[in-house]
Amino acid sequence: MAAPQPPGKPPRSLPPHPVDGGMPVHRETRDITPFVGVVFQVSVRKIAGGLGERIRAGRGLDPVNRFAFREGPGRLQGFSGKFAKALHAEITMGGGPERLILLARSHSGFAGLCYVLAGLRAYQGRQYPQAVELLRRGQETLVDDAAHRFMQRHLLGLVVEVELSDGVAARILYSDEALHYAAAHALREVGEVEAAVVELEQVPHSPAKALALAQLASLQEDFESVIRLSEGARNADELSAALLLLRARAQRQSGRLKDADETLTEVLRRKGTALQLRNAALTERALLVLDAGWKALPRTRPGRVAPKPRSGERGAHQEWSKEFRRLKRRK
Repeated sequence: MAAPQPPGKPPRSLPPHPVDGGMPVHRETRDITPFVGVVFQVSVRKIAGGLGERIRAGRGLDPVNRFAFREGPGRLQGFSGKFAKALHAEITMGGGPERLILLARSHSGFAGLCYVLAGLRAYQGRQYPQAVELLRRGQETLVDDAAHRFMQRHLLGLVVEVELSDGVAARILYSDEALHYAAAHALREVGEVEAAVVELEQVPHSPAKALALAQLASLQEDFESVIRLSEGARNADELSAALLLLRARAQRQSGRLKDADETLTEVLRRKGTALQLRNAALTERALLVLDAGWKALPRTRPGRVAPKPRSGERGAHQEWSKEFRRLKRRK
């Protein structure tokens, strides 16, 4: 189970090139991937989730949700003893990371598995510093054959929901890849961007990896890295559309208004694109229209009458005004 240990010294910036062997980071070449869905975490859902946690905490209940399973962990079979029953109960009934940590200390062969599950529980509860430490310890600790059999029987359907960028989360089947994405997001939340890049370098190329790296670059206002990471991307799925949104925002903020408009057109091209992404693209296009209109306005000093716009400026302003009215009619 133990994943390769990360290098001792992380890089100081994002990878300078978005390709590895000629393949873009956002290109997915695998026939079977652990990604099983995309979740959009709108602000209303976040508020409702936080309110639910406070209500459960006030009633003396554990605020951490249970693990989500695609098909359920099933009944405990092939294992006997108090430890196996206790671990199975923790997985099915839910709880905080503390009890899983105690189980890790009581059985050395299952310690790595218990630490990883405790890290996922801490991640679910948004306890990001603790999640980073537990996930690292679990991945660096070897497990015995019994723990491998337990994972194969009861954890193959476990689904980990990991945030890749603001408002966009991926549902990933339990795997080393899911653990790296969870650790990268936790590191991003605690401000360790370089270590988050190290975690993402250990997962295969995919739109999810490109989106997570682009989000890290956006936080550092490294717009050129965002544009390089998304070079050649197309709106084939929700993760690719979210990546193109980051690309359009980076192009707008770096002054490439025409390129940003073309990118937003690609986001709106596919009719099956999620409504949240389409609304975000329309909002971004409105900001683009405002930026272009502001640049087309004549610059005057206070108290002076503005001169009439020249023909080129008037044409650009009218063009963007028509685009803005067309978008309003479409909505």
